[in-house]
Amino acid sequence: TIFFITSCGKEEIVIDSTVDEWNLLVATNRENPELKLIKMPEGAVVSENVYFDNNNETLSGEITKIRTGFGEIYLVIPSEFKIIAIDESTFVKVAEYDFSAEGYRPVDVCIMSNGTQAYVAHGNTNRYSLLDIKNHAIARHDSLSGVPVSIGCVGNLVFTANQRENT
Repeated sequence: TIFFITSCGKEEIVIDSTVDEWNLLVATNRENPELKLIKMPEGAVVSENVYFDNNNETLSGEITKIRTGFGEIYLVIPSEFKIIAIDESTFVKVAEYDFSAEGYRPVDVCIMSNGTQAYVAHGNTNRYSLLDIKNHAIARHDSLSGVPVSIGCVGNLVFTANQRENT
């Protein structure tokens, strides 16, 4: 005896969530620094200066690093002793972390996986700073064994690369 079992139903809808488009932020460091927004992969310039277009103010110094995390983009501006945080959707400034009173020059920032804290490495001192990124405040400063050139967050761990040290 041979049995055939067949079934019919509605065709299953397959959702393709791949996105072949993305935006690229480019920091141009001329006399008047700008933040250019480019739509990729076309390479079409959406805005020559997305920061000015959304904040009606110019950037005051050269951006040396751009980091993202939890809906914000962090612009590291060592020459001005500050980090500016902007909303990643609207590009509106949400915070400015100013280290000029301490004389600390930020060189890098990393965002913790909990989304509430960030760490800042300062390239002219053996200090780092902890940022409360939910309340947009500098929480504290602390010492390292050497002068950091880079900082990275992985899970709940923070790593620094220090000048003239094997650490």
